[in-house]
Amino acid sequence: MQLNDKNYGIQATRALAALLVVIGHILAEGSKNTDSQLSFNAFANLFPWAAGVDIFFVISGFIMMVISAGHFSDKHQVWPFLHRRLIRIVPVYWFFTALTLVLLLLLPNVFDSTKFEWGHTLSSFFFYPGYRNAAGFIQPILGLGWTLNYEMLFYLLFAGSLILPKRVAIVALGAILIALAALHPFTKAGPLALSFWTNPIMLEFVLGLLAGWFYLKSARLARLPAFLLMFIAMMLMWVSGKVFGAGLGGDLRFVFFGVPALLFVLGAAFADWNFLRASLVGKLLERIGNASYTLYLSHPFVLSTVFLFWQQFSMFGGVGRYGYVAISALLCIVFALLFFQLAERPMTQFLRGNKPR
Repeated sequence: MQLNDKNYGIQATRALAALLVVIGHILAEGSKNTDSQLSFNAFANLFPWAAGVDIFFVISGFIMMVISAGHFSDKHQVWPFLHRRLIRIVPVYWFFTALTLVLLLLLPNVFDSTKFEWGHTLSSFFFYPGYRNAAGFIQPILGLGWTLNYEMLFYLLFAGSLILPKRVAIVALGAILIALAALHPFTKAGPLALSFWTNPIMLEFVLGLLAGWFYLKSARLARLPAFLLMFIAMMLMWVSGKVFGAGLGGDLRFVFFGVPALLFVLGAAFADWNFLRASLVGKLLERIGNASYTLYLSHPFVLSTVFLFWQQFSMFGGVGRYGYVAISALLCIVFALLFFQLAERPMTQFLRGNKPR
């Protein structure tokens, strides 16, 4: 989901959203250690790190709206849209799912709640949320893939909407997703996939569509109001995190975290951040934004490796909790940047018919 130069703020926000998830998982991984020096509870509860997912969902709706602005009212755009999404999503996801499968077969005792089952494996590869793991979560064998099960349904619905005029398409998509969310309380005893896909978190895509709609109307913000909007969004997420904790608001997550995510995306997308882009930090954020999909999917493998290495060589005491977080995050970023440059981008370009640079 590459964006053009005018959307630097969204690229940087993708980086920040991925890093929120990464930090949350670093803290969770570190908390497995009984050493008091790695007691991350206070740090882990400092912010609802998982809200990075809500930001991702809003960004996804925003990007789909913006990049498809000229493709509505054209049935011939349905397959090209889906083809581009499949090329962008499937290869990297299948690679890390296959890697998870190999590890699951070779080292089954390493996995806390996932066990090998053929049905679960097949549904994982094809984005079907049909299995609940031992921890009670409806997840594929690559746990983080649960978000892609939502993404792929959204892409299918969005592709179908391209046959409609833009204004009608947004209304239709919103109506379908609202109707699905309204069914959610009645699906708890039904098929797992129906219960999963009616979760109101899907409404965060609608919020992103609305943000994209206003962006296409050339609505813009000055930097200070945009920054204040982003700051308010983070404060709202922080307050919601204190209220709901790890529950993230349950079925009302799209309100307490999705709406602040919308405000953050509006601030990021509607202002000129080129002054930041020219800085070293700005350039790094842009690169991480490009590699954010790989960072999201790959970081559990890096974190598990780092944790085992640190534990094996008793290095926790030497660096402390902050050193552990910093080193782990840095290694996750480095791996993602390398994988993006050496594998993801060349593979995507090849599948699109473009020669890798």
